Order: sequence, then C-alpha cells, then structure tokens
Amino acid sequence: MYRHKDIRRDWSLLLNPKIIALDKNDMMIASMVSTRSHIGVDGQRYKSAYFRYFAAAESVRGTGIVKQLSAKLIRILLADTKSKTIFYGCIEKHNKVMHHIAQSMNFKPLGTIKSLGFSRVAPKISRKIYHLTDSVDQDNILRLLKQLYSQHGLINFDGLFANNNYYVIRENVR
Repeated sequence: MYRHKDIRRDWSLLLNPKIIALDKNDMMIASMVSTRSHIGVDGQRYKSAYFRYFAAAESVRGTGIVKQLSAKLIRILLADTKSKTIFYGCIEKHNKVMHHIAQSMNFKPLGTIKSLGFSRVAPKISRKIYHLTDSVDQDNILRLLKQLYSQHGLINFDGLFANNNYYVIRENVR
C-alpha cells in the first residue's frame, strides 16, 4: 500500500479528511482518502470532495479487481453525500491505471495542471518575506485572491491560513 514517511503530520494538515478502507480476510486491499471543503465555480459556492489518495494492495493489482474496488469506494463516498457536491481529483500524467479507472467511472478531464516544484527546506532569508498572522491582513489577502481568481473554477480558499502558515512578499508597502 502507498505510504507516507510522516503520516501523522500529513494527516493533521488535511482539511476535513475522510478515509475509506476495504478489507478482505482482515487485510486492507484498498483505501482512498478525500478531503471535504467548498469550492467556487462561476461565482457560486459548492461542497466538494477532492480525491487525494487511492491505493490498492499489490495482490489485487492487474486482476481487474481494482476497477471494482474503486467503484465501490466511490459508491460509499456518494452514499455519505447529502447535497450537491463536486467530486474532483488530480491524476499524474503517467498514471495510466488511474486514468482508466476515472474514465470507466465517467469522470471527465477538465484540464492539465503544470507545476513547478521547489524546495522549502532552506529558503534564503529576505526582509521582503512577511509571515501573515494578523487576521486583518489575512482578510485583505483573501479578498484580493478572491478578486484575482473570480473568473476561475474549482477555487478553494477554505484551508488557506490553516496552521498559521502563510507568507507574502511585501514590496513598497504592498
């Protein structure tokens, strides 16, 4: 099964996590983690479930069971949903198995995300970097971000200031 090195820390950082695990003969054969929040689409706010992780035991991979297991996990998640909810996830380009599973469950691709990774282990110290802890400053940043992304879809600001871990670059008192 898929593992993180520091799952206790990572779990605590997730916003409203929900884990579903399927067991067979007291052995976990599949698991899925989703997070619940709200997202904006066309100026409207909707409940959402973001699929963060899906894993299947090696013993069931390649047997056709993974497709059935993923469908069962989704049915369990849907049964727990009381109102209109947008379900979405991000699948890495080369993960052909998950692309196939998502397609078989009638999920449709919305677009491609390109990201640039960087290390936050040893950032250079700069006086321009400001730790945003004041609630008035956070409200101002949130207002600016909502304005900036008002025409975008699947926007989620629910956990933006979680764990008081938000920084901005200030130049010319802005």
